[in-house]
Amino acid sequence: MDKVLARIYNLLIDITGTGDHFFDYYPITAKDRAWQVWCTSFGHSATAPGAKYPPDGHPEGHLLSWEKGRTLREYQLLYITEGAGRFESASCALTEVNAGTAFLLFPGEWHRYRPDTVTGWSETWIEVQGPYMEALAKESVISPRECLFRTGTETGAGAGVEIAGLFASASRVAHERAPGFQVRLGMIAMQILTLLVAQVPAGGTAGRRDVVGEAIRLLSGHLSQKISPEWVARRLHTSYSHFRRIFKEQTGLSPKAFQSQWRFRNACELLRRTDLPLKDIASRLGYDSAYHLSHAFKKACGLSPHHWRRAQKMRSSTG
Repeated sequence: MDKVLARIYNLLIDITGTGDHFFDYYPITAKDRAWQVWCTSFGHSATAPGAKYPPDGHPEGHLLSWEKGRTLREYQLLYITEGAGRFESASCALTEVNAGTAFLLFPGEWHRYRPDTVTGWSETWIEVQGPYMEALAKESVISPRECLFRTGTETGAGAGVEIAGLFASASRVAHERAPGFQVRLGMIAMQILTLLVAQVPAGGTAGRRDVVGEAIRLLSGHLSQKISPEWVARRLHTSYSHFRRIFKEQTGLSPKAFQSQWRFRNACELLRRTDLPLKDIASRLGYDSAYHLSHAFKKACGLSPHHWRRAQKMRSSTG
């Protein structure tokens, strides 16, 4: 998948003949604004391993440094076609990104990103404004909490090829600069955004189920390793606030409540089916000690593990 995206990106460079770096910023007219969405900037860039990032030449309002980050006045769709790096925003925890990842930057939302010094990366982007984007944000079709889209996965692979092709089409429009090109670029951006929101795991309902399903597998299958819900969120490349919200939407429980409930159920099974001492059960289920197990167990059902086990044995013998 990554090689396909890279080939499409290289084709884009061959078509435009602009080399490794190209970007431009556009004035907008009243006629452009009448279309409700328009493009204010377009570009593509290939950063070699260890090279300076970003390249020079961007205007003051778009300067980016890893140390300070940046806040834009516009929306910007950025797509990684080759390599890997890191991304972080005010609403999204520091995340590893690679080829096939897109991220949507929001006006007024602090963010930063950079390529890995070992791999470098190739990127292409479209920057847009307009009432149409504001309407999507108002209706929560797009959200700063769900700004990452991974089209390099099996679920989003088909979308990834189509998105790379749309960016290639955008490059041709940007370089031809025919009348109305800013609006045409804005429309292409909407096509790309539609694919991202509808098909890519981070944005769609099916993708949310995938995330929650994997989280349940991790939380229920690694009890003895004492993994935390925060660790699971990092493992799934999402912020904890977003992870907690979609997990509760799908299960009715917060991740921590689910983990506690799952531990309690397993404790009940081990107490009922085995004669293991409390310290061994505590170790198997990720409790710090037999005392912590006893405290959590009594809080959940009103009985200590010892009394609950004895009651179960009495019930079995009289049943």
